Order: sequence, then C-alpha cells, then structure tokens
Amino acid sequence: MRPMKIVSASEIEEMASAHWPDLVDAAQRSLVALASGQCEAPLRTALPLISGTLLTMPGRLTGMRTALVKLISVVPKNPARGMPNTQGVAVLFDGETGEPLSLLDGRALTAVRTPAVTAAAVRELAGGATHVAVVGSGMQAEWHARVFDAVFHPRRITVASRVPAHGHRLVDVLRTELQAEILAANSIREAVAHADVILCCTSASQAFLEADMLHGGPVKVAAVGAFTPDMAEVAPSVFRESRKAYVDDRDACFHEAGDIIQAIADSALSDGDVVPVGGAGTDNQRVTIFKSVGSAIEDAAVASYLCGSN
Repeated sequence: MRPMKIVSASEIEEMASAHWPDLVDAAQRSLVALASGQCEAPLRTALPLISGTLLTMPGRLTGMRTALVKLISVVPKNPARGMPNTQGVAVLFDGETGEPLSLLDGRALTAVRTPAVTAAAVRELAGGATHVAVVGSGMQAEWHARVFDAVFHPRRITVASRVPAHGHRLVDVLRTELQAEILAANSIREAVAHADVILCCTSASQAFLEADMLHGGPVKVAAVGAFTPDMAEVAPSVFRESRKAYVDDRDACFHEAGDIIQAIADSALSDGDVVPVGGAGTDNQRVTIFKSVGSAIEDAAVASYLCGSN
C-alpha cells in the first residue's frame, strides 16, 4: 500500500496560484462531465451540528483513475470564535484498488475549486471579463478576484460588502497582489452599475441583486454563495430578465439552490429553463446567469490535477 500524501492548505493555494489556467481547464472538464452524465455524484448529505452543518460529498468522473470524498463543516458562528466558518478534509482514492492516495485540506480545496468552476463557466458563456464586480468580502470573494484577475485580466475589479469595513480590508489585500485596478464601492448597486461580470460570493439568506441594478448589458451574473433552499443572492426579477439559468449540477440545484427554487416558485423560470453550463457555448442575452452549488465532481477534477492523478 502506498503512503498517503498529505496536501496542506498552503500547498493547495501555492499550486493553484501558479496554475490557474490549468485548474480552470480541469474545472471545465468537470462541468462537461456533469452536463453529459459522465460521472457518479450522489446528492450530498447534510448533517445538522450543534450550531452548523456537516456536508458529505462523494464523486468520480467516468474514466478518471480516482474518486473523492469531501467532508466540510459550515458553522456561521465560528468567526466570532476566531475560527473559519468552513473547515474540512477531502480524501482522494485510487478508483481501482480503493487505496486512499491523498488527504487534502478541504477548506483550501473549496477555496480554489469554486472560483475555478466560476471562471470556466464565464469563459464558456462570455469568453472574457473587463469590469468585474465582486459582492462579498470573505474567502470566496477573495479567491474569485484572484482567479478572474489571472485568467481574464480585467481592467477593473470593484468590491462591495454588506460590512463596508470588511470590503475595504479585502480591497487593501487585493491591491498588493493583483494587476487590475481594485476599487471599493459604497453599495452593491454602485459596484454592479457598470460591471460586465458580477460575482455574488456571500452567505446571504435574502436575495440582494435585483434586475433594476443592472446596466443595459450584456452582463454575466455568477451566484456561488447560496447552497441551501433558504439562501439566495439573485432575486427572481433577474432570472425573469435572463429567461434561463445555467447551472453546474442541475439535479442538485433543484434541491439546494435557493435562488433557483425561489425563481421557479415566482414563475420567473420553469424547470426547463435550468440548463447545464458544460458545453453550453456563448450566450449573448442581455443578462446571463450561472448558478453553482458545488459538486464533488468538481472537487475530484481539481484535486486530481493538484495531486497529479489525472
């Protein structure tokens, strides 16, 4: 039996930062697999904790030598304790022998996988980005800004946070790292007013992005923060403008994506308007929406690349 490799958070972050285009390509393969059914990805389970949720996510791409299981805890009260709100591990297994090959820091894997998937979707639907608005100031907002700067080279990235001090703190960090001009907005409306790509990276329980906040278009909206039926970032009015929602995992979105569930309940979308983004091609509508809830298939593709186990 081979010794299991331990891959730390810092190693994941360093490898990802040095190879973003390759990581986005790996994420694209996972989106195509999800769209075509060339994968095994049972719906994730959610176990209530005392003050949070423990998520279990297994998955494997057809033809890939490896399979993955990720365990992630989400505890919203943790920042007040001086701890991250998400923690966990991911285990990469040999698909033939069942050997555990690598143990990866789950929080860092999620941190780099999610924006790689978003970048792959935006590349598929739009091709590029000139002015990016990032709504949020946490881990996902930070890493989305990094990926989009490295992959699309936008002229400007504008950050808005519900807690302005947190937004300004993120802007200070990004200005030391990125090539784009980094601005802090006083409100979400101000941040998105001239953006051609809007990245919603929050844990909002109530939708904040409305159709009247968007410019004449075209504009691509990526909503990545809400992962339960009771969470939402994009209001039904925006879906009514787009008339379609591109998603990473269609079945999971019907069960877990509050944005999608609420838009269907409000008759802004029908079930048939929710389509996989993998292989979708360019969308030239005034408003285009990509909604992701995350999938172990995405984790498996990105982890396999990071561990050299494709």
